[in-house]
Amino acid sequence: MLEDKQNVIVTHAPYYDPFGGGHTLDEGSNEMLERYISQGNIDVFMSGHIHAYHEDVSHDTHRLITGGGGGSLVDGVHHHTHVTADGTGLTFEKVPIDTPEQNIFEIIVERGDEKVPITYERLLQLMEQEGVSGISSFENQFGNQRGEAYYWGVKISTVLEKVGGMDEKDTLIVSSIDGHSQNFGYLNVYPDDYFLSEQGEFILALTYNNQTIDGWSDGPRLVFMPDDGYYDNENCENTSYEGQGWNLYESAGARWVKYVKTLTVVEGER
Repeated sequence: MLEDKQNVIVTHAPYYDPFGGGHTLDEGSNEMLERYISQGNIDVFMSGHIHAYHEDVSHDTHRLITGGGGGSLVDGVHHHTHVTADGTGLTFEKVPIDTPEQNIFEIIVERGDEKVPITYERLLQLMEQEGVSGISSFENQFGNQRGEAYYWGVKISTVLEKVGGMDEKDTLIVSSIDGHSQNFGYLNVYPDDYFLSEQGEFILALTYNNQTIDGWSDGPRLVFMPDDGYYDNENCENTSYEGQGWNLYESAGARWVKYVKTLTVVEGER
């Protein structure tokens, strides 16, 4: 029956941020959605992106943000959401997820049969000896500049020395505690003049505005350090190998893997 139908909008990122972080769609999309929903024609608005859970009602629209499936949390607990549809509409149940303990104070570097654990303490020592530091930031898929901060860390090439580095036809796979991963080519790790001009040095950042990972929930983190302090989407496109990075997901920010757990060198032709 027509009266049983629900008008629902689903987006990845919301048009509002109840936590004050500004993690929304672009300004034009925010204004359009706000205007459209204020007309009272939408029953439910659902989104993710913000790592938290939030429900409210605006202009008779039931709004839901559910983004606690992985990653560091803005608020609350890791969760998924069970949605029930019946003749009265949609109802939501937040279901907490038990997350396993992870040792964030150790990363693993792998190549072939070689597997080397490196403690965070040892990485900090390397950072003190031959670290790279400076202001950097990235552009997300919505065209917003994010992550601007003072980063200090170790070149990825320095970390890979523990397993003999990588060759031109090798691929580097960097994975985080929650399973997110990104693939990189030789020139990302050992940049020539062109790659340096686009991406700068490629580092494993160990501090964020001088905070260590005791107080910085996104670290250790991959960071590109271009001279202008802004790794934008054009830089990302220009430094992504075929089948990697921008060619799979058009966001410079996706390359900045958070809470890095493993660096794996895959040998042979890409």
